[in-house]
Amino acid sequence: MKPISEAKNCIRRNICRRIAALFIAAACAFALLPPAAFAAGGSTGDLSWSLINGTLTISGKGRMPDYSDSVMPPWAEISDAINRIVVSEGVTSIGSLAFYNCSEAKFAFLPSTVTSIGDRAFKFCRSLSYLSLPSGLLSIGEAAFESCENINGIILPDGLNYIGNYAFDRCSSLTLITIPASVTHMGSVLFHCCTSLIQVVILAPITALPDCTFYNCNSLSTVSVPETVEEIGEYAFHNCEKLGNVYYTGADSSVITDALESDATVGNETTVIEQKSVGRTDTGNIFVSGNNGTSISAGKTENSFITQTQVTEYEFTVNGEPATYEEVLETSEEDEIEANVSTTTTISAVVHNSDGWSDVARAAESAVKTKHEDSSVEVRVQMEDSVITPRELTKMAGSDVDLTITTSNGSTWNLDQSEHSRDSFNRQTYNLDYSVSKMDNGRKSTGIESDSVYSLNFAGSTDFTATVGVPLKVSEARKTATLYEKHGNEYNAVQNVVVDDSGTAWFQLASTDEKTDYFVAVNAAGVDHSEAIVPTTLSKDYNINSTLVGADGKQYEITGRTSRWGITGAEYMIYVAIAVGFVVLLITLIMVTMNRISKSRAKMIAEAEAKESSKDLDEEELRLEIMRELLEEQEKSNKQ
Repeated sequence: MKPISEAKNCIRRNICRRIAALFIAAACAFALLPPAAFAAGGSTGDLSWSLINGTLTISGKGRMPDYSDSVMPPWAEISDAINRIVVSEGVTSIGSLAFYNCSEAKFAFLPSTVTSIGDRAFKFCRSLSYLSLPSGLLSIGEAAFESCENINGIILPDGLNYIGNYAFDRCSSLTLITIPASVTHMGSVLFHCCTSLIQVVILAPITALPDCTFYNCNSLSTVSVPETVEEIGEYAFHNCEKLGNVYYTGADSSVITDALESDATVGNETTVIEQKSVGRTDTGNIFVSGNNGTSISAGKTENSFITQTQVTEYEFTVNGEPATYEEVLETSEEDEIEANVSTTTTISAVVHNSDGWSDVARAAESAVKTKHEDSSVEVRVQMEDSVITPRELTKMAGSDVDLTITTSNGSTWNLDQSEHSRDSFNRQTYNLDYSVSKMDNGRKSTGIESDSVYSLNFAGSTDFTATVGVPLKVSEARKTATLYEKHGNEYNAVQNVVVDDSGTAWFQLASTDEKTDYFVAVNAAGVDHSEAIVPTTLSKDYNINSTLVGADGKQYEITGRTSRWGITGAEYMIYVAIAVGFVVLLITLIMVTMNRISKSRAKMIAEAEAKESSKDLDEEELRLEIMRELLEEQEKSNKQ
């Protein structure tokens, strides 16, 4: 019995060791959890706050306290864990410095009860891409949204009175804004370094355009100035080199022209148009149309916020040779002039729900119906989360639309909707999030010889063709990125692309699998760089007219399907399985048939032999019978 007792003790010890190891592993995992996984909270003034799974919620009734550099909000030390800000109904103000440097927050939801936003309230919220201002908002403090680099659309409510200095300073993604007629104070340096700002409509009855209002807005093309303006501040249009039209309804346009002439950095061909420049569509959207070929409209509903930009370009030829507009004006009647018009319509939207997708689909359908033959429609949708349904994806399926979807975590998918149908999306839901991280010992871990290796993990599986933008380091720009799939211990290279200037690698994928490990290697050994797919933004630099070819001009292969056959990898495997099954069935049928023929032949031979044997037997019996009869007659004869 002693050996059995020792065995039991050994088993007990092993069990104890495993339990202890599990506890240690659990403790380590808990210790390594990011701050967003913890729950934190407390009170601030008369309000309460909580941070749960990355969402900061401010609740209660009344004003939020104003904070200062010496007394920051209680969540300031864990601001990196905040990716969403929700202010509940009943809160009446956003305090100064309230969300200062919440650099990871992508969304901020403000209730209808908020009437003021304090100084520097959202300053350095660099990832903030969606913000809906309440209709009852009255004032925006100094530098309230300074350096909110990802906000690309914002609508100021009609009741707004006050906008502080630097309010939108360095909002480098902002494209369009309208200052409502209710505004009585516009601060200076308001849109400084808003480098993507294209068009501004000022309805406010201000008498002076403040200093440095559009300083270094080097994409600004059209501005509408109210007739009440009698003075243009210093450097108001400094370095607005693309400024094409300034609409002014005042009696004396010299107020504008003198200011433009004194600022040498303004575009040389800036035109002051003395006519009403602003209007509203039937749906209430504000629009401005400029002679420079650019028009913008914006609209907001409870389901979506949509900005539509239309850029029209003209290409002229005189007697078959390319010509500028000025050269066309100088031609004679004998010259043959041809003009080619192309329009690019870009619809940028933030959708709040499925009905918001319907709003976007209607806007896209209208744009497609009115576009020219050489024109294009691009739709860019910012989601508030990462999960989308087939119903939402199919709203634009089959239309001539280039759809780009960005999730709340920044994952980007591009879909050519003309290639899709309602049958392209077969899952119940799709989680479009994915994560990318650079591996410190990538070459050693994977065995892939390259400059660097990144790990790519998809949160969900997809079954539709899309281009996925994988963000790498900016230093990887114009290098070759190779996508690998891990199967067992093998790493299979599936596609090569050229990294664009922003450091993003755009992979053409027919499907993704959340259970598969993907890796991206930069300048991997053994890769033919001439076969890398070139992104659209670099097509001119590589002297190609289409991204359907590689840098060498050859047709590329989309991961999981070829562009020639147009079938997915899963479909290809199904077809192969069917073909193999058919061959096996055919061989089986042939073998069964041959076996039956063989058996039938053997049976026929056996029957023939039996018949022949039966015939021989009958003849022998006949001879014996005759002999018996002869013998019997002989015996009778002898007796006589």
